[in-house]
Amino acid sequence: MTVYGLNRDDLRMMLNLARLQVGDRYLGSRLGLAWAIISPLLMFAVFAYVFGFVFRTRLPGADDSGTYLLWLVSGYSAWLATSESLVSSGNSLTSSSNLLKNLVFKTEIVPLAAALIGLIPLAVAIPVLLAGKLALTGELNPWLVVLPLVMAVHLLMLLSVSHFLAVTTVIVRDFSVALPTVLTLFLFLTPIFYPQEMLPQTMRHLMEWNPILMITNAYRTVLTGEGAPAFGPLAVLAAASALLLRYELAWYRRRKGLIVGLV
Repeated sequence: MTVYGLNRDDLRMMLNLARLQVGDRYLGSRLGLAWAIISPLLMFAVFAYVFGFVFRTRLPGADDSGTYLLWLVSGYSAWLATSESLVSSGNSLTSSSNLLKNLVFKTEIVPLAAALIGLIPLAVAIPVLLAGKLALTGELNPWLVVLPLVMAVHLLMLLSVSHFLAVTTVIVRDFSVALPTVLTLFLFLTPIFYPQEMLPQTMRHLMEWNPILMITNAYRTVLTGEGAPAFGPLAVLAAASALLLRYELAWYRRRKGLIVGLV
């Protein structure tokens, strides 16, 4: 059985490549892979201190800061996963040049493996959010059962742009420097730290087409809300991502000899 032209062995190698890339990132440190868990936890702790105890920020209609903290961390963890994945995908081919030139394998799995790395901070955040939700309200959202579906759509969206980012970096090396800056700007333009209702009316309509916000709102609803996520936008995003990934893989496979030669 193959999925997008990849068989079980390819998928296994993709997971191994993702694990190696994470290991290389923390190579030489005493704690090693533990930093992949410690780093997002420290960031969430800083958010809790700054917004919960210093600014005492609250959502409209809420009586305490706890609701805002859960809302913020659920949105930021989804954003952090997206940002980590996009940056890793963009650098995947250039950072694996020796591997690409010395081993014979399906090189299209390299950007796909890099996209998986972004899910680590999200996996760290989910149990923290669930524990916080239980502590704050004493119950979890019954629609939590659709969380794997939300994560699957999120991953499909990330995979669908991985080759575009990786090839762009091969052709324009400055892109790897510019991408984190662009993502930081996009972070503050997207309602991650503030509710969407605070935006001007025109911007609100534009944000409805923002795929990152679609995913962020789905995570927030499932993890910290009380109801079901908006299945319509998720279905549209999943269909668009599946078609884009199919096209992107076909495009890459026709040109991968030239692309690998440029790495």
